[in-house]
Amino acid sequence: MRNMSKIICPLILAMLAVSVLPGCKKDNYDPPATWMTGRFVHEGKPVYMDGNTTNANDEIIQFFQDGYGKRDGWGIRVKYDGTFSELLFDGDYKLMVRDNLTYPWEWSGWPQHYDEANDRIVLDTMKFNMQGDYVIPDIEITPYYEINDFTMEASTVNLTASFTLKELFPDMEGLDVDKAYLYVGPTQLVSSAPGIISKEADAGDINYDGTPIVIEMPVSQYLNSYVNNTRPYAYARIAVRTTKSDRMLWSEVKKVEGFPNELNDVSEKYLKNFTQPFVPADGCPPSDSYSTPADWYVSDNCKVNVASDPVTYPELQGCLELRFGRNCIGAISFDTNPQIGIENGKMYQTTTLPAGKYLLSVTPFNEFLTNYWGGTGTCLLVLSQGKEIPDKENLESAIAYVDTYTDTSIEFTLDQDTEITIGFLFNYPDSGPIACGFTKISLLDLGSAE
Repeated sequence: MRNMSKIICPLILAMLAVSVLPGCKKDNYDPPATWMTGRFVHEGKPVYMDGNTTNANDEIIQFFQDGYGKRDGWGIRVKYDGTFSELLFDGDYKLMVRDNLTYPWEWSGWPQHYDEANDRIVLDTMKFNMQGDYVIPDIEITPYYEINDFTMEASTVNLTASFTLKELFPDMEGLDVDKAYLYVGPTQLVSSAPGIISKEADAGDINYDGTPIVIEMPVSQYLNSYVNNTRPYAYARIAVRTTKSDRMLWSEVKKVEGFPNELNDVSEKYLKNFTQPFVPADGCPPSDSYSTPADWYVSDNCKVNVASDPVTYPELQGCLELRFGRNCIGAISFDTNPQIGIENGKMYQTTTLPAGKYLLSVTPFNEFLTNYWGGTGTCLLVLSQGKEIPDKENLESAIAYVDTYTDTSIEFTLDQDTEITIGFLFNYPDSGPIACGFTKISLLDLGSAE
């Protein structure tokens, strides 16, 4: 038996080797070596795209090759500058628009025909043959709006964008600009990707008559967002969303020179408990609970009984969210039954500032801003002289105030040493959930009052 096993084992190994070798040879294809390239243009100029590589929104075209059993095609990502490319084998291909999407432009240069039976325009299939590198002729598309005259300026206070919009389809029914944004980042890869900060234009400023549309982003918002990645410059783009598509029209990227990468931040000198991690007040839940922040006055109508341990902490808590890994200050109106609103809810603290010019800014908690803010009017940032902030009916007595849904900073000047109160005024309807929260309050000294 021993001799037989010595004979059989080498035979089995030899047979396995023979059976494997043909498989290796069969699968050893050369990779594709020829490029298919093209670009989208409008009147010969690039049509800029989002460039967000975290999703498939820029895969607006797809290619097919018959005989390979794939019916849906392969998506082609269009780059930021409107160009696209794909490494392919030689052969016959078809190129199609992904027609299950909406677009903020007309496919004016794409082959098409009129479907009389259904009274609509149908985009045709492009066909091409690859025998070496192949360049698809420029594809003309006509955006619903042109973004023109885009400029950027930087000061110690704001990043200021200015641009104009030109209507190209003024008679199209139901077409309008829904929103316009300024996007800013530390590199040229500025897009709608998570982590790139943005500021929305005021709806009342949007026009098509050539009047410049201005969007201002506080420098403090930028520095707080890229605290470990700031330089003496930044990069910016404009994006416009129309009522016809959830995809946006984009400008080119602009470099912002002369960018201040250091500011005279005096928050620690004059404010208390102003940034993460926020500290609970004595006797309040220290973690994993709704709580109350130290050094802030919180009105009773901002407090609810949603402590994680109501036996140990039976008192109502307000304006410090420590649940689910969160750490932010602000008021919530959910997790209660019945759902209750808030009228003239307040949280604030008082300090004394010397004469000078200042910038007060806040950083919204992104999860609440995206999902629970409730729109305009729900949370105001208020700066007032004295020991408290006024009700909404008396806001004219404040030094200044802004709606934090659309603006997050206040620039102000004091002529002498002044006791001031900095805080938030909450007004929530009796429906929700609504939550407004902040991860940082910043006070910057901009210099002399003169």
